[in-house]
Amino acid sequence: MTARPYLPKHFPGHAVYLWIDADAWVQDDTVLDIFVSGARRGMLAVVPEVDRGYWTIHKRPNSGARTSAPLRGPTAGAPAIGWAGMRS
Repeated sequence: MTARPYLPKHFPGHAVYLWIDADAWVQDDTVLDIFVSGARRGMLAVVPEVDRGYWTIHKRPNSGARTSAPLRGPTAGAPAIGWAGMRS
């Protein structure tokens, strides 16, 4: 992490530097063009590493809570790893 600010020093001559963690998975490579075109316009993009399995971030919904819109999509209502009651 401490080397990132020095990438231009170690690899000079580039207008844009794009950092992707070694354990990241790029599902659709067209997103890379979006990042690079934004960087060329002086913009910064930061993408958090978040997954529904991170139970410390995503808590089980309160069944009595009112929401403005129902959950939709293929993962709606699917339990996260922490919710599924996995046993070791």
